[in-house]
Amino acid sequence: HTELFQAERFRCRDCGATFSPRPPAPLGNHTTDITRVVQVLTLMTEGMSIRAISRVTDIHKTTILSLLKTVGTHCAALLDSRLQNLRPRYVQADEAWTFVQKKNKRLTLADPVERGDQYVWLGLDSDRKLIIAHHVGKRDHVNAYEFVGGLNRRIAPAHRFQLTTDGLEGY
Repeated sequence: HTELFQAERFRCRDCGATFSPRPPAPLGNHTTDITRVVQVLTLMTEGMSIRAISRVTDIHKTTILSLLKTVGTHCAALLDSRLQNLRPRYVQADEAWTFVQKKNKRLTLADPVERGDQYVWLGLDSDRKLIIAHHVGKRDHVNAYEFVGGLNRRIAPAHRFQLTTDGLEGY
C-alpha cells in the first residue's frame, strides 16, 4: 500500500490554468545538491581554499562563492533573530586586522573603498565564549558606531555589563 502525496492546487480566475505553490527552497535559486553543499561548507570550515574545494568537489569557484554568500546571509538572519535580550556580565570588544585584495600602501585613488585594510570587529561574552556581535569595516568612528549599535541591539534593555576594549576612541 503506497500513499500518494497530494499537493494543493489552485486555479487562475482569469485564464483557468491550475498551479501548485512552490515550497520555499532553503538555498534560494541554487540547484546544487544539499549533500554537496554540506561537503563544501565542511571543507571550508576545515580551512581548505576555494580553489582546492573546487578541484575536490568539481563545483565551480563562483558557485562556491555564491553558496557561501547565501549561507552567510541565512546565518546572519539566524543570529539576528535568536541572539536577543542577552544578559552578559563581561563583554570583550576588539578588532582583528586583515586586508582585501591589497594592503593600504598599494592602494590607488581608483580603488574602491572596500579594498585595503579592513577590520573584523568582535564582541565576546567572556563567560560563555559567545560572539554576541560582529562587524567588518575600517577602524574608524563610523564602523565603531555600527559595531556598538549591533552589540546594543542584542543586549537586554537597561541591562548593565562591563565592556572591556583596547581603548579605541570610537568605543
